[in-house]
Amino acid sequence: MKLHVAAMAAGIALLIVLVALPAHASGTAAGTAISNQASVNYNAGSNARNATSNTVTLYVANMVAGAYSPPSRTDAGVDNRMVYYPVSFVNQGNRSDAFTIAFNANTGYTVAMINDLNKNGVFDAGEPVITSTGTLQADSSIAMLVRVTIAAGRPDAEAVTITATLTSTAANDPPNHITVVNPGATFGFSIAFTVHKPVIAFSATQSDVTANAARIPGASVTYTMSLANTGSGAVSGTSTTTFILDPHMKYVSSTQSGALSGADGNGNGGTVTWTFAQALLAPAASAIPIAVVVQPEQVTNNGTGVASGTTVYAMTTGNGTETKVTYSDGVNGYSADNANSFNFAVGSASGTVITQVTPDGSGSVGDSVSYHYTLKNTGNHSDGFDLTQADGGGSLNVAHVFSLTSGGAAVTSVTAVAQGATVDFYARVTIPGAAVDGNTIKRSLTATTQTATPTAPTGGTTSSAHVVTTTVTAPSIAISLAGGESDIISGGVGGHAVPGTVMRWTVTITNTGAGTATSISASNLNAHLGSNTIVPGSFDIDPDGSGTFEIAGVGNGYSSGGITITTSGGIATVTFTSIAAGHNCKYRYNVAVQ
Repeated sequence: MKLHVAAMAAGIALLIVLVALPAHASGTAAGTAISNQASVNYNAGSNARNATSNTVTLYVANMVAGAYSPPSRTDAGVDNRMVYYPVSFVNQGNRSDAFTIAFNANTGYTVAMINDLNKNGVFDAGEPVITSTGTLQADSSIAMLVRVTIAAGRPDAEAVTITATLTSTAANDPPNHITVVNPGATFGFSIAFTVHKPVIAFSATQSDVTANAARIPGASVTYTMSLANTGSGAVSGTSTTTFILDPHMKYVSSTQSGALSGADGNGNGGTVTWTFAQALLAPAASAIPIAVVVQPEQVTNNGTGVASGTTVYAMTTGNGTETKVTYSDGVNGYSADNANSFNFAVGSASGTVITQVTPDGSGSVGDSVSYHYTLKNTGNHSDGFDLTQADGGGSLNVAHVFSLTSGGAAVTSVTAVAQGATVDFYARVTIPGAAVDGNTIKRSLTATTQTATPTAPTGGTTSSAHVVTTTVTAPSIAISLAGGESDIISGGVGGHAVPGTVMRWTVTITNTGAGTATSISASNLNAHLGSNTIVPGSFDIDPDGSGTFEIAGVGNGYSSGGITITTSGGIATVTFTSIAAGHNCKYRYNVAVQ
């Protein structure tokens, strides 16, 4: 470049020459020489003259500059993963430069720079980790990927700033007239990252089991749980809650469509499972209430259930009864135990059931009638039972005798009966002499636990009563007499007895009672003397009431098959060993009118 300056008034012409090389997009290249020199023309009289100044040369310095695209990033997401952020860096300085790469430190975050060789913005196998850009010509760029490895277990809402710092390595180059005006210049690329993850708050309460009655076998215990996502991130897919029952517990019901699986052969233990749709556990969604009802089991030990004093657990991981929720954030799976832990000692239930084994019976006067009973301890601990009795409203009020064996010594209690065990006892009654056929003896027999202030078993009672009925089956004998003038054998006149008439008397003995009559002895009250006498050998006997007199023509002194005949002083006495209930027997004999 030449600059001509005319100073005509002074007659002087001034020429200044500036010389420079072409410029670049990032500016004039460092080390470019810029020279300047001035010349002057003038007249001295009529003589033209000129003069030239000294030459001044300077060199363009190195100005380090650069820029990222994009200039920064903001992101959020879950932890325990690797993320790649594409970024390019252009050397905007006026000289080639190499930049070292360094990152700031954030606990739980490991960062590296990847050379995106194919510039496609994603990581491809074989693309290396770099710690320097290598030499970048002026106006040239490098495509890179910031690789961030986020550790597991980072807290929700944790916010960090990840900064990549590129530092120029440009240095002065005196032989080439290059001076770096901002040596060590740095350029930062920042990523603002916030952890967004679901955090399930899981709490629970247990219904009050302070009272003994609230914790016996068969008594319902309710566990009320609450699930809520208190985190800033959403769950992915469905989430599952499981409630493992103590093997001494039995599932009853649950809300939210809980389902039981894995119970044992008695229906005890197992796992209740709930499944919840993703939307139900969205951040800030309403808490999900869950209720599950269980009972200390009442199946084992012969239907009396878990023994008194046994400790049962719920939501206790160390005892295998954990309750937990499992969920995912799409990358990580979570399994969170409920923070609560519950246990209680099973309460004491005391009760019994007595069962009559021998059916209601009957007996005659003086008989001892015995009844066999069983007594089951329906409580969940060893117990004793008092045996008591009261009139049950029969015809007769007769006390019974309790014993532990048939016909054994009298007792008033049964002791040391194991939980769920069944033992025998007996009650016997002796039918009093005043009893008549058809009388009933009803006795209310009761067994009562000896436990003080007892709690009845679920569905049971602390005592058990049964009314046993004994029916008196005493015989009732009726005797009738027929004959005389109505049964004249011979010698009658006009149906009347006259001297010489032989007539017959028939005696019928009937047992109208329900018991067998024994040792029967029948005779005439009016002696056959003087006016009439017994005809010897005239006795006929119908021993079974069939209407046929199988024994005929016998008399005084007859004795056979339990039947005897004696006549003495005009009195005829006939005896029978027994007459069954509802049966009769007959005998007849002749008398002669004198």
